Amino acid sequence: MTGYQTKDLVDQHNKLINEATHILSLIKADNVDNAKEILENLNRFGKELETHLIIEDKILYPILRIRSEIMNTICEKYIAEMGGLRDKVNIFIAKWSNEKLIRDSRKELVHESEQLMTELAKRISKENDELFPLI
Repeated sequence: MTGYQTKDLVDQHNKLINEATHILSLIKADNVDNAKEILENLNRFGKELETHLIIEDKILYPILRIRSEIMNTICEKYIAEMGGLRDKVNIFIAKWSNEKLIRDSRKELVHESEQLMTELAKRISKENDELFPLI
């Protein structure tokens, strides 16, 4: 893993944060007519995030873990702190895969979205600011 490759991951992080921010703004908008747009954006976001997490969880972290005992310890810490994010996103998207539910339960959707996006932003920030500079 090189600085160039981590730059690609940072670029993906930035794109994901921008998309998450856009989705959150759609969700927070007091507009029951945008349920279909929210659903489409959530589905696209979920696919992009899944692809990104596969790269990190199945390729990046295993490579880093065999580099040194220090990197293994750092990766173990990150996995323990942020593990399960993929499952949480998949459960969230599956739950909110219905336009009627999006329209009828907007307050709950806002709350759950904010929690999930905060967790995602935390993982991205830790990787960008702490992990990637070590590579």
